[in-house]
Amino acid sequence: MKGTFWQDASRGGAVLGLVYVVSSALSMYIPQIAILLSIITTVVVIYLMIYFTRKRAAMFAKEGYHYGKCFGFSVAMGLFAGFVTGAYEIVAANYLFTEEYHYALSIEVAAMRQLYGSFMTADSLDMMEDILRAMMFSPIWVLLSQIFAQASNKAFFGLFVAMAAKRAPQVFDESGDYEAEADDEEDDDEEE
Repeated sequence: MKGTFWQDASRGGAVLGLVYVVSSALSMYIPQIAILLSIITTVVVIYLMIYFTRKRAAMFAKEGYHYGKCFGFSVAMGLFAGFVTGAYEIVAANYLFTEEYHYALSIEVAAMRQLYGSFMTADSLDMMEDILRAMMFSPIWVLLSQIFAQASNKAFFGLFVAMAAKRAPQVFDESGDYEAEADDEEDDDEEE
């Protein structure tokens, strides 16, 4: 059971990543609903994080699953969600929505040149543009940035999810007797 941590985290992270992928793709196809989709996605992701973390915690009913373990599980799910969203972003930027991504890059570059143009040289601005282009279209940069972004996002949500999902150790057996005391009393009786 304990050896399934990464398997459970990968399943949960894949689902969370797919939620983001669907939301992002729909936002590209129907930009008018992007804000609404963002709100819905956030609610769904938090719900799913609680669901997957509680499911994981339920496997440890006897020994409990404390706040730190729940938080760690949330971050681990974020790592896997980052792989899924990173893979999608690579495909989206380079194949599916290339024009939209180039347009977004041109807006960022224009804003950067306007903001920094008065005190930076043209060569420095060109270098910054190349860096921005690499960060938006280079597969390794996109993947690493998505993994970091998703892990950070899930770490933030995990602070609250862990409170909702943590599980105290089960100190009573099924009949309601305190297990440890009952075992100790039996041992004491046998010694006498």
